[in-house]
Amino acid sequence: MTAPATPLDIVTVSIALATWVVGAEVAQIVGPYSVIIAGAIGGATWSASSRPRESRWAALRYVLWMVGLALIATVPLAELIARWTEIAPRWMFAPIAVIVAARPDWVVRQARRLIEARTSGGAP
Repeated sequence: MTAPATPLDIVTVSIALATWVVGAEVAQIVGPYSVIIAGAIGGATWSASSRPRESRWAALRYVLWMVGLALIATVPLAELIARWTEIAPRWMFAPIAVIVAARPDWVVRQARRLIEARTSGGAP
């Protein structure tokens, strides 16, 4: 009897690649976060490219802040969105990391709008 097929998504691929480097147990943790970091770096560099020109250190500091923010916010946002939709959280890690790192102000505005709609009894 064969084992059930594992869904092929970017997180599963990242876990498989990380297994070669760090082992299976650690890869279960490293894999999803490597997807988040890659997405966040893409979003943060995209966002940094539209900022006023500063020093390279200022740009690096900005990218590191945005990647840190994405590391903190991506998994809770993915879990929250998964409650409202039929999408598994791991499918949303990369897109959410890109959005959080590229447009943190927009994410905060949308979260406030949803919270206000929920507390006032209205639909989002």
